[in-house]
Amino acid sequence: MAQKNSYILILLDSLRKKDEILRKLLQKTQEQTVILTEKEIDADAFEKSISEKDMLISQLTKLDEGFESVYARVRAELDESRADYAEEIREMQSLISSVTDKSVSIRAIEERNYKRAQEYFRVTRGKIHHARLTSRVADSYHTSMVGIPGARRTQIDQKK
Repeated sequence: MAQKNSYILILLDSLRKKDEILRKLLQKTQEQTVILTEKEIDADAFEKSISEKDMLISQLTKLDEGFESVYARVRAELDESRADYAEEIREMQSLISSVTDKSVSIRAIEERNYKRAQEYFRVTRGKIHHARLTSRVADSYHTSMVGIPGARRTQIDQKK
C-alpha cells in the first residue's frame, strides 16, 4: 500500500506539472496572437515563440507518457480502494479538469492563430511574387532596350 501511495503522489505531481506547463503554453500561444495581430509581424519573435512552445510540448509529451505508465500500475488499486484515496482522487479530478480547460483554450487560440498565420503567409507570398514579377519586367525592358541599335536608356530629342 505504501508503494501504491507513492505512485499516487507521483500521479498528482505529474498532473501539477502538466497543469503548469499548459499554463506556460497558453501564455506562449497568447503571445503568438499578439505577434500575429501586429501590423508588421516580427518573424524572429514568432520563430522564437514556436521554439519555446516546441520545448514545452516535448516536456508535456514526456509527462503524459510517464503518467500513463504509472496510472496503469495503480488503476486497479484506485478502483478497489476509492474510499481510501478519496482526497487524492478529488485533487486529481480537479487537476484533470484544469488541464482539460487549458487544453481546450489552447486549441481554440491555436486555430485562430493558424488562420492569421496562413493569411500572413498568403500576403507575403503575394508581395514576393509581385516583386519578382516587377524585377522580371524591368530586366525584360532593359534587355529589349539594349538589343535595339541606337537606343539609349534615356530618351533624348535629337532634333535641332
